[in-house]
Amino acid sequence: MVITTSLIAILVFSAATQGWFINKLRWYEIVVFILISLSLFRPDYVLDKFYPRYEYTQLQISKLQFINLEPDRDVHIRVTRRTEYGDRYKLFVINKDSFKENYSLEDYGVNLVDKEGRMTIETLQWNGLAKKSGVETGDVISEFKIENLDRPNKAIVYPFSILLLFGFGYLNYRRDKI
Repeated sequence: MVITTSLIAILVFSAATQGWFINKLRWYEIVVFILISLSLFRPDYVLDKFYPRYEYTQLQISKLQFINLEPDRDVHIRVTRRTEYGDRYKLFVINKDSFKENYSLEDYGVNLVDKEGRMTIETLQWNGLAKKSGVETGDVISEFKIENLDRPNKAIVYPFSILLLFGFGYLNYRRDKI
């Protein structure tokens, strides 16, 4: 499937960049062909525009500390670590099935506090999962996102792309040669 869709995407992109399919392409057909090739090359990118892979959470510290997280979802925590050389950004992932039942950030080993309007990690549990993954005290949580399980499979993009290709290809075929 990967080889077939990539080959079609390459041919469609080549047709768009050259401006010819069966007949000379019009400007709007070139745009459509580039979108078709993009959707065949990267269906997850196109699907993210309609069904994001992660739900961004904008919560207050009091709610984020005790949010109920499900074990069958990935959780991404992006932190900003302040150093003497400037800000460093790190991403920590709580993988699926790291816990057997619902958990919170406190169970992960993190205690948060509000410092100057920022969610800052105040303390870590000594043998907690957060400490083992490299989280440090003083890290500021800049982004918190939870995996969206309602997202359909990215293969759903392929039929729409192929249908568009056949539609615009047929219209290009029917048009008299210029």
